[in-house]
Amino acid sequence: THSSGLRPWRGFHELLIQRERKTGERMIGTPEGRAWIVDRILRSARVHEPGEAAVYGDLDFIVLGELVQSVTGQPLDVFCQEQIWEPLGMRETRFLPTAVDGSDDPAMPIALRRRIAGAENCPWRERIVWGEGHDPNAFSMGGVAGHAGLFSSADDVMRFAQAFLDSWHGRHDLLPQRWVRAFAERQRMPEESDWALGWDTPTVGTSSSGQHFSENSVGHLGFTGTS
Repeated sequence: THSSGLRPWRGFHELLIQRERKTGERMIGTPEGRAWIVDRILRSARVHEPGEAAVYGDLDFIVLGELVQSVTGQPLDVFCQEQIWEPLGMRETRFLPTAVDGSDDPAMPIALRRRIAGAENCPWRERIVWGEGHDPNAFSMGGVAGHAGLFSSADDVMRFAQAFLDSWHGRHDLLPQRWVRAFAERQRMPEESDWALGWDTPTVGTSSSGQHFSENSVGHLGFTGTS
């Protein structure tokens, strides 16, 4: 619900770059870098009490991704592959379509490269971000994180959306109906918040979804243009 009280964002990649320069030890994109980021978040002070305010941010969802790994004993990408994408027939959804260090991977087929959109000319990576996580913290964590870094296709997103709708209406149980409906319900944390569980809901009068979505609709935006 983005009401944890953690600060919304911090550029951990900048801190890791400074650390690398001082120690000569590579941190960005490594398990050590990932653990360092998570530790810094868990030791950080809250900016408000849990439930007191809803402020969209990344750090709470980084922690959520780590919680999934801790509970399941699986890496986040493996868990998602086995429990979500494969059962729903999402064959083109994954983290890390290319090497996390951004090197030219000769094993990556040209046909796959042509299907992946470039994001930007990144000033600190000094290259076009293409086939790697755009978000700097997700990239610094190795490309697999709870808040960013997932790649998909329109066809797979449609499969997920159709499964969500079918489950909502009780037409199948790949996603249990009671949980689908729970995740789509506004949590009122605090009372005026529009956030459901993970999902956003239309804001009356000023929603980015326009004027034609019902109050029961859910969705989300992404910095690189996904919606």
